[in-house]
Amino acid sequence: MSSLAIWARSKDGDFGNETPLIEKLHFNYWYLDCGKNDVPCLDIGILLSSFKSLSELMIWLPFQVAVDDVIDLAGSLKDASLLGAVFNDEYRVDSMEGKACYAHLPNRTESLNYADCAGFVLYELDVQSNISFRPFSGDRQLGTILSIAVETLHDLIKASDNGCGKRAYFRFRIKTHGLQEAFVFGRNYKWLDALLHDTLTATKLMDFRINQSRSLPKTLCEEVDSAGGFLPIAALHFLLLTKDTTVVSSDEHSTMRRLERDVWDCYLPDSKAPKPALSDDVIAYHWKQKGKLSADPSASTYAKAARRITSPFICWDVFIVLRFMHKSFRNLVVYLAFAILLGIASNVIAAALGF
Repeated sequence: MSSLAIWARSKDGDFGNETPLIEKLHFNYWYLDCGKNDVPCLDIGILLSSFKSLSELMIWLPFQVAVDDVIDLAGSLKDASLLGAVFNDEYRVDSMEGKACYAHLPNRTESLNYADCAGFVLYELDVQSNISFRPFSGDRQLGTILSIAVETLHDLIKASDNGCGKRAYFRFRIKTHGLQEAFVFGRNYKWLDALLHDTLTATKLMDFRINQSRSLPKTLCEEVDSAGGFLPIAALHFLLLTKDTTVVSSDEHSTMRRLERDVWDCYLPDSKAPKPALSDDVIAYHWKQKGKLSADPSASTYAKAARRITSPFICWDVFIVLRFMHKSFRNLVVYLAFAILLGIASNVIAAALGF
């Protein structure tokens, strides 16, 4: 299967000992209609510990992506309640001129994560001008490299110079059929076996990977290595959002909850549709991984319980089984034809036997 990849290029060509850290990496995979041909969506959120030394932030997607397939989501997160739902905390959002705003935790005197005591710049990307799309092929994989030109984001730099720090958060959505082709596949039953297996229910498998070198084109790995390698990750959150009629299972531990309609309705795919975007039957399954924490000796006295990441990780993956109701028209036709033939055969036999 395929893997995503995230790395960066520095302004000076080498990060040295100051490689930026991805403090939080968010994925929301919207797979609301498993049994239909609807287009799935993937939301990607990246919180950088520092953008100061970055020239470009690079994301490899193992499928083809066009400009029209991507929209920015940071503008929606200016709603403090929605931003709080994404970060699972009570954030305040201060508006600024341009495309940047400042998100921070008000009245917070201590935090289990020392970095969370500081705010960050929430930046609204212009997909047309701030992101470039480069087709890339290798090892029989055809994909796209998204490049965010960080050093050209003037409002972000201005916000940092005005005292908002060096942390930055970007979030955008990708909507394309390529998502399903890259990460979701069905069981390869033979045709006759499929008549028995996928009659009323169907099974699909999801294999989602990030920075897995063995699943990346060799030439892409060489490009990543030349830029300094994958960006280390402090915390990763992967949410799969699907209907409550879908049965989800995985060997990896996950939590689940019903999605809050009043919070998420304006954020969802197709939220501008005439009908409400979110029904009451959407379940969010949540997988996460965090780097190892240790006491921070440099923490100030007001944050004695503060922690810092000492062992970030690079790669992650999850394997998920989805089972859902499925009505195969082909199978129904075959069963109906079989029933008719069986009835005809029964009548012929009965007539031959004189019944």
